[in-house]
Amino acid sequence: MPSRKPDWWWDYSWNPVAGCKPVSPGCKNCFAAQIAGTHSWPFAGSAKVHDDVTDANGTRRIFNGTLTAAPPAHLTWISPLTWGGVENPALGPEKPSLIFVVGMGDLFVEGRPNEDIDRVVASIAQSDHIGLYQIPLIRTRGPIGAVRWT
Repeated sequence: MPSRKPDWWWDYSWNPVAGCKPVSPGCKNCFAAQIAGTHSWPFAGSAKVHDDVTDANGTRRIFNGTLTAAPPAHLTWISPLTWGGVENPALGPEKPSLIFVVGMGDLFVEGRPNEDIDRVVASIAQSDHIGLYQIPLIRTRGPIGAVRWT
């Protein structure tokens, strides 16, 4: 069982999709673009979703509107189904894990295919791992339209 990095407030980060479209002046300070654009991608097993989703803007990175998703057969899609948790969860012993989903992009950005959104949500729903999944909401209109009430 892996250990959580001590300076992280989450236990696991899952990024099967990446990218965003800047919509306001505040986007120039986006932490997600900075991380997606400055980390060493790809790493072993990477789905390469962070490739070419940011551009340099002075000393900062900013999303350029490119939206990506892991290839359909990539193992990242089943990651929530196979991940076993961490030794020291952020919420404390015997507590659920905090899983940061699409932390380097916007799941509900305009232009993201519904199939990608559905696959992310389905992977979370199918997971036997008891966890709290955190999906950052940059735009609030997207999640409402993405929910399929049945």
